Amino acid sequence: MSTGDLNNATALGANATVNASNKVRIGGGNVTIVESAAGSWVTSDGRFKNNIKEDVKGLEFIKLLRPVTYNFDTKKFEEFLMQNYPDSLKQKRLEKMDKTAMARASAIIQSGFVAQEVAEAVNKSGYNFNGVHAPENPTDNWSLSYEKLVVPLVKAAQELSKQNDEKDTKITELESRLSKLEAMMNAKQSVMSDRLSANNANVSSLNRQQPSASLQQNVPNPFNHSTTINYSLPQQYSSAKIIVLDELGKTIQNINLSGRGKGSINFSSPFRAGASYQYSLYIDGKLIATKQMILAK
Repeated sequence: MSTGDLNNATALGANATVNASNKVRIGGGNVTIVESAAGSWVTSDGRFKNNIKEDVKGLEFIKLLRPVTYNFDTKKFEEFLMQNYPDSLKQKRLEKMDKTAMARASAIIQSGFVAQEVAEAVNKSGYNFNGVHAPENPTDNWSLSYEKLVVPLVKAAQELSKQNDEKDTKITELESRLSKLEAMMNAKQSVMSDRLSANNANVSSLNRQQPSASLQQNVPNPFNHSTTINYSLPQQYSSAKIIVLDELGKTIQNINLSGRGKGSINFSSPFRAGASYQYSLYIDGKLIATKQMILAK
Protein backbone atom coordinates (compact mmCIF):
# COMPACT_ATOMS: atom_id res chain seq x y z
CA MET A 1 0.00 0.00 0.00
CA SER A 2 1.17 3.55 -0.73
CA THR A 3 -0.43 4.85 2.43
CA GLY A 4 -2.12 3.48 5.53
CA ASP A 5 -5.78 3.35 6.46
CA LEU A 6 -7.04 1.93 3.16
CA ASN A 7 -10.15 -0.22 2.98
CA ASN A 8 -11.03 -2.94 0.49
CA ALA A 9 -7.76 -2.26 -1.39
CA THR A 10 -6.00 -5.04 -3.34
CA ALA A 11 -2.59 -5.23 -5.01
CA LEU A 12 -1.83 -8.21 -7.27
CA GLY A 13 1.53 -9.06 -8.83
CA ALA A 14 5.18 -8.09 -8.52
CA ASN A 15 5.79 -4.47 -7.46
CA ALA A 16 2.05 -3.79 -7.41
CA THR A 17 1.12 -0.89 -5.14
CA VAL A 18 -2.47 0.06 -4.36
CA ASN A 19 -3.08 3.68 -3.38
CA ALA A 20 -6.83 4.11 -2.72
CA SER A 21 -9.67 2.34 -1.00
CA ASN A 22 -12.01 0.15 -3.08
CA LYS A 23 -9.31 -0.17 -5.71
CA VAL A 24 -7.59 -3.19 -7.28
CA ARG A 25 -4.13 -2.65 -8.77
CA ILE A 26 -2.70 -5.33 -11.07
CA GLY A 27 1.08 -5.28 -11.44
CA GLY A 28 3.57 -2.44 -11.26
CA GLY A 29 4.30 0.36 -13.67
CA ASN A 30 6.26 -1.96 -15.97
CA VAL A 31 3.13 -3.91 -16.92
CA THR A 32 2.21 -3.07 -20.51
CA ILE A 33 -0.41 -5.75 -21.25
CA VAL A 34 -3.27 -7.06 -19.11
CA GLU A 35 -4.59 -9.98 -21.15
CA SER A 36 -7.43 -12.47 -21.07
CA ALA A 37 -8.64 -14.89 -23.69
CA ALA A 38 -12.20 -13.83 -22.84
CA GLY A 39 -11.66 -10.07 -22.56
CA SER A 40 -12.94 -8.12 -19.57
CA TRP A 41 -16.48 -8.12 -18.28
CA VAL A 42 -18.57 -5.72 -16.20
CA THR A 43 -21.63 -6.78 -14.25
CA SER A 44 -24.56 -5.43 -16.27
CA ASP A 45 -27.67 -7.27 -15.16
CA GLY A 46 -30.84 -5.22 -15.65
CA ARG A 47 -32.43 -6.92 -12.65
CA PHE A 48 -30.13 -4.95 -10.39
CA LYS A 49 -30.20 -1.60 -12.17
CA ASN A 50 -32.42 1.18 -10.88
CA ASN A 51 -33.16 4.76 -11.95
CA ILE A 52 -32.34 4.02 -15.61
CA LYS A 53 -32.30 7.21 -17.73
CA GLU A 54 -31.32 8.07 -21.30
CA ASP A 55 -29.37 11.18 -20.31
CA VAL A 56 -26.01 10.18 -21.79
CA LYS A 57 -24.14 13.06 -23.44
CA GLY A 58 -23.04 12.30 -27.00
CA LEU A 59 -21.51 14.75 -29.46
CA GLU A 60 -21.63 17.59 -26.94
CA PHE A 61 -19.24 15.65 -24.70
CA ILE A 62 -17.16 13.81 -27.32
CA LYS A 63 -16.30 17.03 -29.19
CA LEU A 64 -14.65 18.37 -26.02
CA LEU A 65 -12.18 15.46 -25.81
CA ARG A 66 -8.59 15.78 -27.04
CA PRO A 67 -7.10 12.53 -28.39
CA VAL A 68 -3.31 12.49 -27.89
CA THR A 69 -0.25 10.26 -28.05
CA TYR A 70 2.18 10.19 -25.15
CA ASN A 71 4.89 8.36 -23.19
CA PHE A 72 4.15 7.26 -19.64
CA ASP A 73 7.06 7.85 -17.22
CA THR A 74 7.08 4.53 -15.36
CA LYS A 75 9.94 5.41 -12.96
CA LYS A 76 8.33 8.71 -11.98
CA PHE A 77 5.02 6.93 -11.37
CA GLU A 78 6.62 4.29 -9.12
CA GLU A 79 8.39 6.99 -7.12
CA PHE A 80 5.08 8.80 -6.74
CA LEU A 81 3.44 5.65 -5.35
CA MET A 82 6.30 5.16 -2.88
CA GLN A 83 6.50 8.75 -1.67
CA ASN A 84 5.54 7.70 1.89
CA TYR A 85 7.95 4.75 2.02
CA PRO A 86 11.08 4.98 4.14
CA ASP A 87 14.07 5.89 1.95
CA SER A 88 15.74 2.57 2.63
CA LEU A 89 12.70 0.58 1.55
CA LYS A 90 12.13 2.83 -1.45
CA GLN A 91 15.72 2.38 -2.61
CA LYS A 92 15.63 -1.36 -2.10
CA ARG A 93 12.42 -1.70 -4.08
CA LEU A 94 13.70 0.44 -6.96
CA GLU A 95 16.83 -1.70 -7.14
CA LYS A 96 14.71 -4.83 -7.49
CA MET A 97 12.74 -3.43 -10.39
CA ASP A 98 13.71 -4.45 -13.91
CA LYS A 99 15.36 -1.33 -15.34
CA THR A 100 15.16 -2.66 -18.89
CA ALA A 101 11.45 -3.40 -18.60
CA MET A 102 10.89 0.02 -17.02
CA ALA A 103 12.69 1.79 -19.90
CA ARG A 104 10.83 -0.32 -22.46
CA ALA A 105 7.45 0.54 -20.90
CA SER A 106 8.31 4.25 -20.78
CA ALA A 107 9.38 4.25 -24.44
CA ILE A 108 6.04 2.97 -25.77
CA ILE A 109 4.08 5.61 -27.71
CA GLN A 110 0.57 5.31 -26.31
CA SER A 111 -2.70 6.74 -27.57
CA GLY A 112 -5.45 8.01 -25.34
CA PHE A 113 -6.68 10.97 -23.32
CA VAL A 114 -5.47 12.94 -20.30
CA ALA A 115 -7.76 12.11 -17.37
CA GLN A 116 -7.72 15.69 -16.05
CA GLU A 117 -8.83 16.98 -19.47
CA VAL A 118 -11.64 14.42 -19.63
CA ALA A 119 -12.78 15.56 -16.17
CA GLU A 120 -12.84 19.14 -17.46
CA ALA A 121 -14.93 18.05 -20.47
CA VAL A 122 -17.31 16.28 -18.07
CA ASN A 123 -17.80 19.51 -16.10
CA LYS A 124 -18.27 21.66 -19.24
CA SER A 125 -20.87 19.33 -20.73
CA GLY A 126 -22.70 18.68 -17.45
CA TYR A 127 -22.38 14.95 -18.02
CA ASN A 128 -22.68 12.71 -14.94
CA PHE A 129 -19.82 10.46 -16.13
CA ASN A 130 -18.21 7.90 -13.82
CA GLY A 131 -15.33 7.00 -16.11
CA VAL A 132 -12.82 9.36 -14.48
CA HIS A 133 -11.20 8.60 -11.10
CA ALA A 134 -9.86 11.62 -9.24
CA PRO A 135 -7.21 11.21 -6.47
CA GLU A 136 -8.67 10.46 -3.08
CA ASN A 137 -5.44 11.06 -1.14
CA PRO A 138 -1.95 12.54 -1.80
CA THR A 139 -0.61 9.22 -3.09
CA ASP A 140 -3.58 8.40 -5.31
CA ASN A 141 -3.47 9.09 -9.06
CA TRP A 142 -5.88 10.12 -11.81
CA SER A 143 -7.17 7.26 -13.93
CA LEU A 144 -9.60 6.79 -16.79
CA SER A 145 -11.99 4.01 -17.88
CA TYR A 146 -11.80 3.73 -21.65
CA GLU A 147 -14.54 1.10 -21.75
CA LYS A 148 -17.00 3.61 -20.23
CA LEU A 149 -16.22 6.01 -23.09
CA VAL A 150 -17.91 3.53 -25.43
CA VAL A 151 -21.33 4.67 -24.17
CA PRO A 152 -21.05 8.40 -25.11
CA LEU A 153 -19.35 7.35 -28.37
CA VAL A 154 -22.37 5.18 -29.25
CA LYS A 155 -24.67 8.09 -28.33
CA ALA A 156 -22.63 10.42 -30.57
CA ALA A 157 -22.87 7.93 -33.46
CA GLN A 158 -26.65 7.74 -33.01
CA GLU A 159 -26.92 11.54 -33.03
CA LEU A 160 -24.82 11.78 -36.20
CA SER A 161 -26.94 9.08 -37.83
CA LYS A 162 -30.11 11.02 -37.01
CA GLN A 163 -28.60 14.23 -38.42
CA ASN A 164 -27.61 12.41 -41.62
CA ASP A 165 -31.11 10.93 -41.98
CA GLU A 166 -32.65 14.41 -41.60
CA LYS A 167 -30.23 15.84 -44.17
CA ASP A 168 -31.00 13.00 -46.60
CA THR A 169 -34.72 13.75 -46.25
CA LYS A 170 -34.15 17.46 -46.94
CA ILE A 171 -31.94 16.67 -49.94
CA THR A 172 -34.63 14.37 -51.37
CA GLU A 173 -37.25 17.10 -50.91
CA LEU A 174 -35.02 19.70 -52.59
CA GLU A 175 -34.28 17.37 -55.50
CA SER A 176 -38.01 16.79 -55.97
CA ARG A 177 -38.71 20.53 -55.96
CA LEU A 178 -35.86 21.14 -58.41
CA SER A 179 -37.24 18.50 -60.78
CA LYS A 180 -40.66 20.15 -60.69
CA LEU A 181 -39.15 23.59 -61.36
CA GLU A 182 -37.15 22.22 -64.30
CA ALA A 183 -40.29 20.61 -65.72
CA MET A 184 -42.17 23.92 -65.41
CA MET A 185 -39.35 25.85 -67.15
CA ASN A 186 -39.18 23.29 -69.95
CA ALA A 187 -42.94 23.54 -70.44
CA LYS A 188 -42.79 27.36 -70.61
CA GLN A 189 -39.92 27.25 -73.09
CA SER A 190 -41.88 24.79 -75.22
CA VAL A 191 -44.92 27.12 -75.23
CA MET A 192 -42.75 30.09 -76.25
CA SER A 193 -41.11 28.04 -79.02
CA ASP A 194 -44.50 26.92 -80.34
CA ARG A 195 -45.74 30.51 -80.22
CA LEU A 196 -42.72 31.77 -82.14
CA SER A 197 -43.11 29.05 -84.77
CA ALA A 198 -46.80 29.85 -85.18
CA ASN A 199 -46.08 33.57 -85.52
CA ASN A 200 -43.37 32.99 -88.11
CA ALA A 201 -45.67 30.68 -90.05
CA ASN A 202 -48.09 33.59 -90.54
CA VAL A 203 -45.43 36.12 -91.53
CA SER A 204 -45.49 35.35 -95.29
CA SER A 205 -49.24 35.72 -95.69
CA LEU A 206 -49.35 38.82 -93.50
CA ASN A 207 -46.49 40.39 -95.42
CA ARG A 208 -48.43 39.89 -98.62
CA GLN A 209 -51.20 41.99 -97.11
CA GLN A 210 -48.67 44.67 -96.12
CA PRO A 211 -45.89 44.25 -98.75
CA SER A 212 -44.02 47.38 -97.74
CA ALA A 213 -43.94 46.59 -93.97
CA SER A 214 -40.97 44.70 -92.50
CA LEU A 215 -39.12 44.03 -89.24
CA GLN A 216 -35.36 43.54 -89.07
CA GLN A 217 -33.19 41.56 -86.62
CA ASN A 218 -31.95 43.78 -83.82
CA VAL A 219 -28.32 44.93 -83.92
CA PRO A 220 -26.29 43.83 -82.07
CA ASN A 221 -27.70 40.46 -81.04
CA PRO A 222 -26.87 39.23 -78.42
CA PHE A 223 -26.57 42.71 -76.90
CA ASN A 224 -25.30 44.38 -73.74
CA HIS A 225 -27.97 46.53 -72.08
CA SER A 226 -29.29 48.19 -75.28
CA THR A 227 -29.82 47.33 -78.96
CA THR A 228 -31.36 48.87 -82.10
CA ILE A 229 -34.45 47.47 -83.86
CA ASN A 230 -34.95 48.55 -87.48
CA TYR A 231 -38.32 48.36 -89.24
CA SER A 232 -40.17 49.60 -92.31
CA LEU A 233 -43.75 50.96 -92.36
CA PRO A 234 -46.13 51.02 -95.34
CA GLN A 235 -47.38 54.18 -97.02
CA GLN A 236 -50.96 53.55 -95.98
CA TYR A 237 -51.96 52.34 -92.47
CA SER A 238 -53.97 53.44 -89.45
CA SER A 239 -51.80 52.18 -86.57
CA ALA A 240 -48.40 50.55 -86.09
CA LYS A 241 -46.58 49.30 -83.01
CA ILE A 242 -43.80 47.03 -81.77
CA ILE A 243 -44.57 44.81 -78.78
CA VAL A 244 -41.72 43.27 -76.70
CA LEU A 245 -42.39 40.13 -74.61
CA ASP A 246 -40.13 38.56 -71.97
CA GLU A 247 -39.27 34.85 -71.89
CA LEU A 248 -42.45 34.13 -69.90
CA GLY A 249 -44.65 35.84 -72.54
CA LYS A 250 -45.30 38.96 -70.45
CA THR A 251 -45.48 42.30 -72.30
CA ILE A 252 -42.71 44.59 -71.06
CA GLN A 253 -42.91 47.31 -73.76
CA ASN A 254 -45.66 48.45 -76.18
CA ILE A 255 -44.17 51.03 -78.55
CA ASN A 256 -46.43 53.01 -80.92
CA LEU A 257 -44.84 53.86 -84.28
CA SER A 258 -45.48 56.66 -86.75
CA GLY A 259 -44.18 57.84 -90.13
CA ARG A 260 -43.64 56.06 -93.39
CA GLY A 261 -40.88 53.84 -94.71
CA LYS A 262 -37.79 52.91 -92.70
CA GLY A 263 -37.41 53.67 -88.98
CA SER A 264 -35.70 52.38 -85.83
CA ILE A 265 -36.12 52.24 -82.06
CA ASN A 266 -33.66 51.64 -79.23
CA PHE A 267 -34.45 48.90 -76.68
CA SER A 268 -32.83 48.77 -73.22
CA SER A 269 -33.22 45.63 -71.11
CA PRO A 270 -34.23 45.99 -67.46
CA PHE A 271 -33.53 42.32 -66.73
CA ARG A 272 -30.67 39.95 -65.96
CA ALA A 273 -27.95 38.76 -68.29
CA GLY A 274 -28.99 35.77 -70.37
CA ALA A 275 -32.64 36.85 -70.65
CA SER A 276 -34.35 36.36 -74.03
CA TYR A 277 -37.11 38.45 -75.61
CA GLN A 278 -39.54 38.33 -78.52
CA TYR A 279 -40.46 41.51 -80.39
CA SER A 280 -43.21 41.74 -83.02
CA LEU A 281 -44.38 44.37 -85.51
CA TYR A 282 -48.13 44.92 -85.81
CA ILE A 283 -49.77 47.00 -88.58
CA ASP A 284 -53.45 47.81 -88.10
CA GLY A 285 -53.64 45.02 -85.52
CA LYS A 286 -52.13 42.40 -87.83
CA LEU A 287 -48.85 40.63 -87.06
CA ILE A 288 -46.17 41.41 -89.65
CA ALA A 289 -43.11 39.64 -88.20
CA THR A 290 -41.60 38.33 -84.98
CA LYS A 291 -37.92 38.20 -84.00
CA GLN A 292 -35.99 37.01 -80.97
CA MET A 293 -33.20 38.85 -79.16
CA ILE A 294 -30.94 37.82 -76.27
CA LEU A 295 -29.28 39.85 -73.53
CA ALA A 296 -25.61 38.81 -73.45
CA LYS A 297 -24.23 37.09 -70.34
